[in-house]
Amino acid sequence: MRAVSTWPQPRAAIAAVRSSEIAHWIASATMGLFLVLTMAVPAAVANKIVYVLLFGLLLTACVAGRGRVRIQTFAPLIILTIFAYGYVLSFLFEADRPLANQLMLSVAMLLLVYLVDWYAIDFGRLVKGAGIFLCLFSIAAILTLIVAQDSALGSFLMQYFIEFSLGAYGQRSFFDTTLFTFRIGTAPFLFLPYCLFLSSFLRKPRLLDLLALVLIGFVIFLSTSRGLILGCLLASGYITLARLRPTGQLIGFCLGIVAALVLFDYLINQTNVLSVTEQSNNVKVGHVISFVEHMTPLRVLMGEGLAAYYFTSGFNFDAAQTEVTLLDMVRYFGAPLTSVLYAALLAPTLRLESYTGEKTTSVVIFVVYLAISLTNPVLFNSYGLLIVVWYWSSLLSPQPGEAKTPRRNAA
Repeated sequence: MRAVSTWPQPRAAIAAVRSSEIAHWIASATMGLFLVLTMAVPAAVANKIVYVLLFGLLLTACVAGRGRVRIQTFAPLIILTIFAYGYVLSFLFEADRPLANQLMLSVAMLLLVYLVDWYAIDFGRLVKGAGIFLCLFSIAAILTLIVAQDSALGSFLMQYFIEFSLGAYGQRSFFDTTLFTFRIGTAPFLFLPYCLFLSSFLRKPRLLDLLALVLIGFVIFLSTSRGLILGCLLASGYITLARLRPTGQLIGFCLGIVAALVLFDYLINQTNVLSVTEQSNNVKVGHVISFVEHMTPLRVLMGEGLAAYYFTSGFNFDAAQTEVTLLDMVRYFGAPLTSVLYAALLAPTLRLESYTGEKTTSVVIFVVYLAISLTNPVLFNSYGLLIVVWYWSSLLSPQPGEAKTPRRNAA
């Protein structure tokens, strides 16, 4: 019997591994570029070009994998279906068509969770890098505005902010004195890298992580975003307690309750942060009152479509989108589908082990961000959906210490 030579097989295996490594590097680099562009120029053409490239890589994995790629979650498809329903329904009512188009296209970003899985992208590391970039970009912008405000460079920067809706700077009054505020439009994204750097530092203290925390904390403070600052405090408390022994957790929890009560008393009696007379709070109260007056049983059940208009006394004119995201979703899709939408966001998989162990921290981080989004429009946009992608990919990845199965892509 003639012996069958097997020598080409090792060479083929090496080539396959090398091809997979190249595909991993290309996908990681493209995703990293997309995160950086999203932080700096979320509305620019360059960002959209890279966005298309990412979907090209997604399709490449499907084709090159020859059916071997495995879908671990259907949450992106469920949410896309809900938004598609709202998009079609919006043609029956008065809606902000550009906003409806933007929301429908941006939610497709959730499909990137498959790209992260199939190409084995370290998304957490990319998020940290994007956070550092955003902080350095913000500080550079602040210095430019302070030093060269009246120059051609300063004028260009202001026009840059206006064109790409990146944010604003000025003063905001919460106390007896006003506070300087500067906020890049994507600043709420800093919540995630802040939490990740804090988790890394508490797990293994390193100077670079500490410096990153100080840098991110400084930029978050400059934003004067109450929801963002409060969310960071809540997440910090949980992440810190999770690293302590049971006795330390009990002591820390009691101290945290006392500190929260003292802070709450101070905010109530010494500031207007929680007062309904404060301008931002008054606007949100107006949104809620107008929502209650506008909704009918049929609207609550079926919705009015994506980016549907309604009159809100908060703005005192017809608006398609407000800061109260949850109520906007009910207006768009109806209460039943909104419930399904948030369930899919929170639970992309039915495997209970995905929510236990080290991954509990990921769940808490996302729940806190979801709470922030209830009164701030920070979820259904480019940077907010990237946080959703991080959360899903974190849950779908193996637990620390588990054997990692080979990725399915052969791109």
